[in-house]
Amino acid sequence: MSTTRTPPADETRCPCGRGDTFGACCGPVLRQERRAATAEALMRSRYTAFAVGDVEHLLRSWHPRERPDRDELADSLEDGTRWVHLSILTSSAGGPFDDAGTVEFTAVARTPQGRQEQHEISRFVREDGTWLFVDGEL
Repeated sequence: MSTTRTPPADETRCPCGRGDTFGACCGPVLRQERRAATAEALMRSRYTAFAVGDVEHLLRSWHPRERPDRDELADSLEDGTRWVHLSILTSSAGGPFDDAGTVEFTAVARTPQGRQEQHEISRFVREDGTWLFVDGEL
């Protein structure tokens, strides 16, 4: 099952809200042209993947011991939710020389039931040079 919608054009603003174009920000990470350099960069790419329905990137970037079932994840991306804004509140460690880090964020979505705000502290680990999402505390 593939729920990926057409990703933004490289010259448009990246959905993660950092201010760069998609082609200079999350696009190369989603396309596997480069790895996310930090836990925050992976967090932003995962938000973008949720926004554009990129199941493959979400599964790839999820730690294997915590990764959800593919069909369950794909179904969750088809629930009518439209992610519209990401705010990174704080991050701890998660830099290019760290092996773990956390990112606290708020993500805003429009759902069939109305506006939804998700506040989370996400934990990340870096294994073999690749940042992975472990879990989040809502």
